[in-house]
Parts: sequence; C-alpha cells; structure tokens
Amino acid sequence: MPSLLIRHKVEDYAAWKAVFDEHGATRRANGSRGGRLFRNAADPTEVLVLLEWDDLARARLFADSDDLREAWERRQAGHAERLMPMIAEVMEAAGASFASLDRIAVTLGPGGFTGVRVGVSAARALALATGKPVVATTSLA
Repeated sequence: MPSLLIRHKVEDYAAWKAVFDEHGATRRANGSRGGRLFRNAADPTEVLVLLEWDDLARARLFADSDDLREAWERRQAGHAERLMPMIAEVMEAAGASFASLDRIAVTLGPGGFTGVRVGVSAARALALATGKPVVATTSLA
C-alpha cells in the first residue's frame, strides 16, 4: 500500500488540525486509507502527516491537487491574518457592501483571549474604515 509523507509548517496547530480533520472525507473519497499525524518535539510548528492510499496514482493526484493546497493554505495564516479576507469573502458572497452596513457587531466573550482580542480589533478597524458604530455583545446572548 503506497504512503504519502507530507512535512508541513503550521502557525496554530489546533486550528490547522480542525481543518485537517474536516478534510478527512475528501481524502477518503480520493483513496486515502487513513494515516497518522506527528509533531516535532523540538519544533511544535512542524507537522509530519503520513497517509496510506489505495494506489500510487491516486496518491500522486491528490498530493498535486488544488483541493489539498487550498485546504492547507486556509490554515497557513493565523486568525489575525485570515479574518479580514474572510469577512471580505463573506460580504462579496452575500452581495453586500461595507457601506450598506448599519453597524459592526462583535462578541466580547466568553472565549479565548486571543480570539476575542482579534475580533475586537477587526471590529474597531471596520468601524474606523466605514464610520459605522460598533455594538458589543456576549456569545451567550
């Protein structure tokens, strides 16, 4: 059974792992028989992925696929680097403009310190750029 060994650098392992796990069905549909993840003890940002495949040709196709590249690049950047482009993508997909917004909403928690900090900073930046007011709420509301 052919194996595919991938060495990858990640900024946030937990976030990257969530995307990796979501991508499992796509890997299986393309012939993956499962595999294992390894983290470098000396460098926790380095991940080794060992995947087994039903045949070599399918493993090569998947390794070179845009699908794999896009899924892994999605988590290459951290929250702060990805948030604004994601907001722009959602606005575009909804056919909405930032000028059409009435206000900017942001949660103040509960949540992880970094996530809340990034969210509040993004909301402030959007408010300053659009001139719209910010409304804060809790994620429990």
